[in-house]
Amino acid sequence: MNVLNRSDALCSAPQELAASINISRPSDTHILGNIRSTSASNSHAFISVQVPTLQYPMISFPLILLISIVLIAGTLRKFLRRCMQQQPNVFPASTGLPPCDVPSHPIYGHLWHVLSSPDSAKYNSIFVDHANSSGLSTLRFLNTPCIGVLKAEHAKFVFRNSIERTGATMISRHFKRALGQDSLVMLECGETSKELWRTHRSLIKVGFTKNAVNNMANKVWQVANGFTSSLLRECAKNDQGAKQGSYCAEAADIFKWVTLDIFGKVTFNYNFGCTDSLSTTPLAHSLNYTLEDSNTRCKAANLLNPAYQLYWLPTKRNRDYKHHSQNVRGLMRELCQQRAQEIDNQKNVPEGHTNLPKKDDLLTILLKSKIESQGAKRDDTHDE
Repeated sequence: MNVLNRSDALCSAPQELAASINISRPSDTHILGNIRSTSASNSHAFISVQVPTLQYPMISFPLILLISIVLIAGTLRKFLRRCMQQQPNVFPASTGLPPCDVPSHPIYGHLWHVLSSPDSAKYNSIFVDHANSSGLSTLRFLNTPCIGVLKAEHAKFVFRNSIERTGATMISRHFKRALGQDSLVMLECGETSKELWRTHRSLIKVGFTKNAVNNMANKVWQVANGFTSSLLRECAKNDQGAKQGSYCAEAADIFKWVTLDIFGKVTFNYNFGCTDSLSTTPLAHSLNYTLEDSNTRCKAANLLNPAYQLYWLPTKRNRDYKHHSQNVRGLMRELCQQRAQEIDNQKNVPEGHTNLPKKDDLLTILLKSKIESQGAKRDDTHDE
C-alpha cells in the first residue's frame, strides 16, 4: 500500500485551497476508508486508501436450497416409515394383555375411537370387540400404548405388574395447569422418575389407611345431612297450607353441588357452601370452570385449534381461565399455609391437652407425612 505524504506542502501553504491526493484504483481493489487531516486554516486533505479484496468461491442459492430440501425429505421419510410400522400387539404377548388388531393412525393412534360416542362402532371396536372376557382392553392413544381399565381388579393388575406410566403431552398439559404440575393425580413414572414416584406413593399411602377412610366417610355423611336439611328448608318455604311444599332444580346442578362440597370437606376440610345455599358459590364455580375448560380443550375437535391450545392468545376464554385459575390457586395457597401453621402449633401443645381441634382432612395428613419424612431424612443425615 502506497500513501503519498503531502503534510509539508500543506503546512507551508496554509492559506491555499485543500490539496487532495488521488491514487488510481485497480479493478481488484476496495476503498477501505478516508484519512482526514485538518490544518490551522480548516483546509482539508483527503487520502484514499486501497486494500486488495479477497476472492472467495461463491455457492449459488439454488444449490443450497436443493441440498436443504433433500435433507429434510430424507428425515421426514424416515419418521413416516417408523410411524407407519404397525405392531401386531400394543403390548407384548408375555404381559397377558389382550391384543388390538384395529388399525391405528401413525400419529393419533386410536384417538378418534376413544373420543367417539360410546354407542358408535368405532368405540365398541376397541372397548368391546377386542377386549377380554372381563372388559380389559389395549389401545394406542396418540400412538402411546395404553390400557383401558373397567374394574378395580384391572387397576390392581396394572399396578402390580408395573409402576411405569406416562401421559400424552397434548392431553396432560391442560390438566397439569388445572391440577398442578407435580400433583399426585398427574404424576408420571418413567425411567428417570421412579424414585420421585416411590416418594410420593409413600407419602400418600398414610391418607388411605382404614382410620383415614372412615374419617372421610364421616365427612361425606356430614355433607349429605347438611344437603338434606337445605332441601327440607326450601320445601318448607313453599308450603301452602295443607299442601306440602316442594323444591325443583336441575339434577346435574344438584350432583355438582354435592360433589364439590364432598371434595372440599374430604380433601381440605373446607366448605364450599354449595349444598347449604343450593347454588354454585364463586370459589366452587372457579374450581369447576378450570376442570371443565381442560376437558373442552382436550376434545378431538379442539386439539389442533390454536384458540384452544395456546393460552397466551388474547381471547375471552384465556382471560376467563386465568381469572378462575388465580382464584383456585389463591385458595389452595391459603389452605396450605393454614394447615402448615396448625401443624406447627400442635407441636407446642403438651400431650393430653386438646386446645386445638384435630384436623383429619387429606391435606393435613399429607403435610404431616411430608414433615415427618423430612425430619427422618435429617436424622439419618445427622447419624451418618
